[in-house]
Amino acid sequence: MAAPTTKAELLEHVRMMYAALDEAIAPILPAQMCVPGVNGAWSVKDELAHLTFWHRNLLARLDGVAMSQPPSDTAIDDDTWNRRAFDANRARALDDVVADLWCTQQAVLDALDALLEATFDAGAQGIPLLLATDGSLLDHYPEHIAQIERWRRQHMMPPTTKSDLLYRIADSYAAWAMTIDAMPPREMTLPNLHGGWAVKDEVAHVTFWEARVCAILQAVLASEDPPHRPGVGSAEKIEAMNAEVFAAGQQRGLDDVLADMERTHAAFIRAVKGLPDDALFDAHHFLWAGDESLVFAIAGDSYEHYPEHMRNIQRWRAVGSIRGGVR
Repeated sequence: MAAPTTKAELLEHVRMMYAALDEAIAPILPAQMCVPGVNGAWSVKDELAHLTFWHRNLLARLDGVAMSQPPSDTAIDDDTWNRRAFDANRARALDDVVADLWCTQQAVLDALDALLEATFDAGAQGIPLLLATDGSLLDHYPEHIAQIERWRRQHMMPPTTKSDLLYRIADSYAAWAMTIDAMPPREMTLPNLHGGWAVKDEVAHVTFWEARVCAILQAVLASEDPPHRPGVGSAEKIEAMNAEVFAAGQQRGLDDVLADMERTHAAFIRAVKGLPDDALFDAHHFLWAGDESLVFAIAGDSYEHYPEHMRNIQRWRAVGSIRGGVR
């Protein structure tokens, strides 16, 4: 990826880094976010707090540029600052750290966008500013994304027992349900999320995919052929299905969507509990499963899926709070 030379290119590169970090943390369960070992004693939460610390350092630099102030230097090395930030953030709640990350991410984008294009030209301000952004974001994010992904590969193994599977579902669903329960009803119907979605649409989407895998499990319990295979196929087909669910959801009331969420999840848990271990974990138990155990379909439509949409909602609320919107 070529280094950015204009404001538009820089903003696009920054957004790409944000998206890559989102993808890296998307499947990580809330309880796993605080487990040490990602980078020494650091957890994923500590990695996010670290990135946020340097967002704030960059924001101060950008404010100085906007006011035509020269950058100030410090004799304290970066490792010392990192240790101080690590110690200061250890006691913070995960939700607070993640919300702070999102707020500072948006603040950096807003601050960069507010600067004049000429600010980024080669010269006294331009080159140092691009280097500062590179050090805080463009070169910095890949380092920590790689650490998180390496930790995921080593520690986030698929469950091998039903009790572990049920624990992961329960932990992730509790965080998802808590995010929904914390919202007033009017806020849940505002079409302010990505692509014009509302929180109600996020709920309907998650419920649809959980219901889809639940139908397979219920068919297995009834000794019947499933109504569809676990996998969908192409990304295009998934997008088409998601669009259909979104369109259908526009005609549904909030109470109906929320009741369906609870009803579907209860049926899903009953189905998982009712299946024997070999049906869940044996990749060759069902010919129609395509040599993949049911646990992968269950994970993809439940505990690996909830965090993605929970964070969509939390990011919207966090960023909205700094823009005078929802809180």
